[in-house]
Amino acid sequence: MVYELTGSAFKMTVIGLLQTIPPLVFGPLIGVYLDRMKKKPVMIWVDLIRTGLVMLIPLLYAMETLTLEWLYILVFVTSIVSTVFGPALASAVPLLVPRAQLTAANALIQSTTNIGLLVGPAVSGVGIALIGAPNVLYL
Repeated sequence: MVYELTGSAFKMTVIGLLQTIPPLVFGPLIGVYLDRMKKKPVMIWVDLIRTGLVMLIPLLYAMETLTLEWLYILVFVTSIVSTVFGPALASAVPLLVPRAQLTAANALIQSTTNIGLLVGPAVSGVGIALIGAPNVLYL
């Protein structure tokens, strides 16, 4: 049986690939460079850049210039920048937490990450249903 991707399914597949490829390709390289840098400023700058990139989506939409190509570019660049945050956080934890509490700290980080991955889409889905996707992005 052959399945054919419809227009929107294909677009979502491309978005998924654009989010997945950068961590696979750049992840190993980023760790090498992060070892030589201070973690806190890197994490702050990464969050500021990601915030700016995500804020561009509703801004471009409001200006009626958001195209699929722009969305692809923003997703890809955001994914590249986000790829830096995970290794920076993982390597910063041992610098912040005493060795005896390292396991508990890592468990707490993983728990909150997993909760965010479970709750985030549900909350945004409800928000999209109630106030629409552009307004959720504004929020």
